Amino acid sequence: MTIATFFTREELQAHLEEALAALEDLEEERRRFLGQTGVHIGVRIIQKMRRQFEREEAELRERIHFLKASLESPKERREGELK
Repeated sequence: MTIATFFTREELQAHLEEALAALEDLEEERRRFLGQTGVHIGVRIIQKMRRQFEREEAELRERIHFLKASLESPKERREGELK
């Protein structure tokens, strides 16, 4: 049984779009937080936030990969393996 059994293609696509938007937001938040120069932030806080950003990014990328694979039809998957 696959995730496609529980969700329609449109629902999977909507979840994928949400995950892509969340990844974009996370990347922007990381750039703003880690790139700021006007406020002193302790090294421990920066390290903690960097690890949190990396963890959230990995989870989102895994989710995106899973959703893309779920949207791929069996025929497309077989053709991709032949290339």
